[in-house]
Amino acid sequence: SFDKDLIFARWHDSLMCFKHIFLAGARNYGIDVHYLSGNHDIGYSGFHSLNPK
Repeated sequence: SFDKDLIFARWHDSLMCFKHIFLAGARNYGIDVHYLSGNHDIGYSGFHSLNPK
């Protein structure tokens, strides 16, 4: 459907931008690249809402 195609296109554009910024620079300069996940990436926000301490 149109909505799924649009969502995929936006996701793909975002991924290409991420790769361009982080991966291209690391390859050109031999820089180690480390990725830090956000709360939404590891599911911590859902855990915290169930177990707030």
